[in-house]
Amino acid sequence: MPSAPTVVAVLSLVMLSGLPSAAERTLHLSPTGDDANPGTAERPWATLEHAAAQVGPGDTVVLEAGEYSGVFAPARGGDAEAPLTIRAAARREAVLTGAPAQFAISLQDLSHVRLEGLTVRTAGAPGGHWLRVDRCREITLEDMRMQDTDTSLGLHVTNSSDLTLRACELRGSQQGSMGRIEGCERVLIEGCSFSRGGHDILLLWPDRTNRQFVLRGNVFHPTTCRGVLVDSVDRILFEDNVITRMFDGGRCAGANFQFFASDSIFRYNRVYDNWGEHLWWLATYRDTLDFRGVRACNNVFDDNSAVALRMPQPNRYGTASDSIFANNVFSRNDPYGSR
Repeated sequence: MPSAPTVVAVLSLVMLSGLPSAAERTLHLSPTGDDANPGTAERPWATLEHAAAQVGPGDTVVLEAGEYSGVFAPARGGDAEAPLTIRAAARREAVLTGAPAQFAISLQDLSHVRLEGLTVRTAGAPGGHWLRVDRCREITLEDMRMQDTDTSLGLHVTNSSDLTLRACELRGSQQGSMGRIEGCERVLIEGCSFSRGGHDILLLWPDRTNRQFVLRGNVFHPTTCRGVLVDSVDRILFEDNVITRMFDGGRCAGANFQFFASDSIFRYNRVYDNWGEHLWWLATYRDTLDFRGVRACNNVFDDNSAVALRMPQPNRYGTASDSIFANNVFSRNDPYGSR
């Protein structure tokens, strides 16, 4: 028969095994909360800054419905076994309104962070941006709504890897690029919508700094500007996307989209009902724009006011080669013969 100390030790382990570990905390924020509270559902915290200073691996931060000003910039992220999660209690009912000339959410030097179901709206904070991701890895943005900023770079991602944007909605940037991704690798953008930007709605730039991207099942609906601009991405799969309602307006210097890439695929996309002088613009107008090893197949270009595909001096700098267009449909484009 075990000794008394052994029995006590076994009972203690059984009792402790039923308790959540420190790495499994669920913490709550509410616009009516108080940072002096313990952060429970019954007694939530109030501010993004207080929550950001407390959280770490394995924590889930739940934002109750309402508006939150300020900046959420956690000092610690998560890890592979215990990600840090920030989500809305009710889908898109928690609204981050940001702060002047800052990003409402700033993730820097972090890994394994998930943002789910939040709305970020910074039009009331002059010069306020939506979201910054810098020097991060394993970041997931799921079902986010980012809308209404009076400046450019609402979403700005730099020097990061393994980034996922899924089922997100981005709209309403007043100038510049609404979203820009620089120096990143292994990026998935899937099932998202982009609309109403300033100069363009998404820019992958600078040339030859991004690699291994998948853009799948998205809707690019610029309305007030250019579409997506892909500047010399190495290995990008661009498939099953919609590009529609680009507009040749004063802020965008002509409606068009760009797809400069190497060892890449552009397939099953639908490009229709766009207005402007150009649509797919394949002029290599600088020596770092590559169009090498691209396969463009099974796309539809229909009912556009301009020529669907224009290639003036496509190999001016010797950066275009070994590319194939096959099984594409071109119909009802340039109806007035302007080109």
